[in-house]
Amino acid sequence: MNKGFLLSFITLFSFFNTQAQDTYWPTDVSEINTGTNSTYLIQSANLDGASVIFGYVLGAFFVNDEGNLQCGGFTNCGSNSVQLAVMGDDTTTEAKDGFYEGEEITWLAYGTFAEQTYTATVNFTLTPPFGSNTFSTNGLNIITDFNISSAVLGCMVDAACNYNANATEEDNSCTYAEENYNCDGSCIDIDGDLVCDIYEILGCTDTSACNYNVLATEEDNTCTYAEPGLECGQTAVIGCMDILACNYNELATVEGLCINTTTECATCSGEVDGTGVVLVNDADNDGVCDNDEIYGCTDSLYIEFSDLATEDDDSCSELIVLGCTNSEAFNYNSNANVLNETCLFDVVVDFSTTGTNTTTNFSVTIDTIELTLGTQDITEGDIIGGFHIIDGQLYCVGFTTWTGNDFSINLWMDNPATEEIDGLTNSSTIYWIAQQEETMYNYLVDLTLIEAPGVTFVSQITLNTTTIIGCMDATAYNYNSDAFINDGSCEDFIDGCTDTDACNYDEDANTEDGSCYFITASIQDFQLGQPLTVTTDAENPTYVWFLNDVEQDETSNEFTPYVNGIYMAIVTDENGCTVSASYNLENIGLEEYLKDHVKLQPNPAVNFVEISSSVYKIETIKLFSITGQLLQEHTVDALQFKIERNNLPNGIYFLQAIVNDTEVTKRVLFK
Repeated sequence: MNKGFLLSFITLFSFFNTQAQDTYWPTDVSEINTGTNSTYLIQSANLDGASVIFGYVLGAFFVNDEGNLQCGGFTNCGSNSVQLAVMGDDTTTEAKDGFYEGEEITWLAYGTFAEQTYTATVNFTLTPPFGSNTFSTNGLNIITDFNISSAVLGCMVDAACNYNANATEEDNSCTYAEENYNCDGSCIDIDGDLVCDIYEILGCTDTSACNYNVLATEEDNTCTYAEPGLECGQTAVIGCMDILACNYNELATVEGLCINTTTECATCSGEVDGTGVVLVNDADNDGVCDNDEIYGCTDSLYIEFSDLATEDDDSCSELIVLGCTNSEAFNYNSNANVLNETCLFDVVVDFSTTGTNTTTNFSVTIDTIELTLGTQDITEGDIIGGFHIIDGQLYCVGFTTWTGNDFSINLWMDNPATEEIDGLTNSSTIYWIAQQEETMYNYLVDLTLIEAPGVTFVSQITLNTTTIIGCMDATAYNYNSDAFINDGSCEDFIDGCTDTDACNYDEDANTEDGSCYFITASIQDFQLGQPLTVTTDAENPTYVWFLNDVEQDETSNEFTPYVNGIYMAIVTDENGCTVSASYNLENIGLEEYLKDHVKLQPNPAVNFVEISSSVYKIETIKLFSITGQLLQEHTVDALQFKIERNNLPNGIYFLQAIVNDTEVTKRVLFK
């Protein structure tokens, strides 16, 4: 917009050198003129709904490099509509001095009577849409209402130095005095003794006290005094005067507390200066004098336990561990040294469970887990569960499918209200088993646990290489030649297509029979003016098109794009197999393309103006005044159209054409 034309609409007041609420209003438009702007025509202004025509400055503010609001355009309200030029950033300068393209505008108003800045909002002309609250260079925006709020911005914290009692809305501008100082910079002196609090020296200020401090300025109630009849530093000797007591003090002059022996083993240490103590001679207080103690292992949980020992000598070294000691058994316990149950050499791994009323939970964070089952890492679809043995049978008490995300393994606890054992007990040994979905192999694994209040974490899962379980039938699909414990998991061979991406994938098959077939589809690169085209090898295909996940009406293999977005075609062959192809269209540039191919001539015009399109037909044309009033409307359906001026006065007008369902706006000057 012409800068001279803009300045002719602005009248300046002398109060602009006043700062209100720390918001700076320029004194002249030259302070903020960057050479690029967007025009906002303000039809009316109001304060809390009441119309105002003078006494207020209307401004548009942006966020500068320091994160503060900065004026990017202003004007005075008046009885008629006024024009406000909102300045864009001058890209030739390093600092941000105007609005970026698409930046949100903050509207403020300045009241000259109260010398106060107020917040404001705006309403734009709706029909046709003229205006946006985001900046666009050379834009024309029509504001129907500039709404000023009488709320007063300011610091509302009464403890702040700049507290504003008149403020009705906090603006986060509060400032506070430095610690130990007042807002005026003077130091704080609570007791009024003309000594700053930070320079006060605490101490005893009583000259008659033994610890009088001549430098102290503030009494701290620490004064000490000599005992009656004594000078500072002198004390009476109080102590036990009983020669038979363990703490007898031969220098004592005043009787004090005496300590005597009270048990058979106790004796006195022998000092006569008051430091003597009772020697208990029964260090563990077990009633056996130290000289009579018999040393040995006193903990019955250890193999070395002696029932004659009265004093433990740390000779306990091997805990008694009950369990199966046969390394060929399923439930072999390498730590066991005492056999207490029948070893199992044949089990049935069944991941079905029966729930009870409570569970114990084991939280697994997969980032810490490195577990390889056979030749591949544990993966999505594999399962891991906990088992226990009851009456020689293996039962599952809970399992979880591996999803690639953190998870919790919840195991059912025994219900004490039932007679039978139907879940884990406090004495249960948990056997952890992982099943590989692809091979149907079962693996015995060990969990490293970290106990925390209310939760048990699994820090690592490792393969148990001592006990190998699996199907031991050489004719079975999941035969494991390394297994020496039969786990009852044998499965027959089932032929079929095992590729999950194939059209005829068979979820029951475990053996690939070469029957898989696939279809493919792709979308060729976009060419302006040409449709998107799907290429596929599907037999007798059908097509469904989507734009940004919204289904379209087109059912052929071609689709003519009209906006940027993600275009997707779903192709279905004669057997019902489907495949999709997507294309992210980001550079269609249709609106800009049409602007270059839609022309006005002559411009400026005298009697008429002709609009023409070199690509698509012009569908409709509307002629608007600069204030947004609809003056003419025509249905065209042709490549060119002449618009007569008729009786229109000299001035700027806007032509809005719809071409290929796209709005193209042009400016024309009649003179």
